Amino acid sequence: MRVIGVVILSISLALASLAAEAQQAGKVPRIGFLQASQNENAVAFTQALRDAGYVDGHSAIRETRIYGQLIERLPEIANELTARKCDVILAAGPYAIRAATRATTSIPVVGIDLESDPVANGWARSLGRPGGNFTGLFLDAPELGGKEIQLLKEAVPGLSRIGILWDSSIGDLQFRATEKVRREAGLIVQSIPIRRVEEAGDLPIERPSRFRLVINLKTAKALGLTIPHSLLLRADQVIQ
Repeated sequence: MRVIGVVILSISLALASLAAEAQQAGKVPRIGFLQASQNENAVAFTQALRDAGYVDGHSAIRETRIYGQLIERLPEIANELTARKCDVILAAGPYAIRAATRATTSIPVVGIDLESDPVANGWARSLGRPGGNFTGLFLDAPELGGKEIQLLKEAVPGLSRIGILWDSSIGDLQFRATEKVRREAGLIVQSIPIRRVEEAGDLPIERPSRFRLVINLKTAKALGLTIPHSLLLRADQVIQ
């Protein structure tokens, strides 16, 4: 909720300049919301808006657009929000941010993403002074990918080969950081870049081919169960 609170503060500041005009003309601010899915973040965002005094249909109008897997339609959807004359747009995720910043250079855009670098992606001139109509909240920790490889190597000392499934249109920084660590660890990497949703389509479905029977005698005793000797003989592992 702290992250959502920071976003709401950014939206409130963006709407502050409209407050006097809104009071005089009786105008209700229109808040655009662009996100991939209707998840818990969307619910938290709605509640946080209410807590800040922006009640949908009364003191504010929320224009919500959930684009799902229709990434190719994002420019059209973002243009729709600008055509609706939103006073501010919240864009969640790199695809939404890219579409919103391309759709308008005048409507304030508040972005939230836990992966991207807003400067490297050309959305802001710098973190301290973004310039233009864009601001937001970003984690931007590409080194986390490398940290995951370090943890894997520690958990499986004999690890020699790994596969990396990544979004090549937005994950370049993370992949480069991961590449650096895997070279230091002496690992062989099979890179599987994904550019379109239809490509996660060639990834085979796995089915288990071997099953192990494990019997925990201590748990069975606590439950008052007596395990037949014939079943114990068939077990792959018996926990005393």
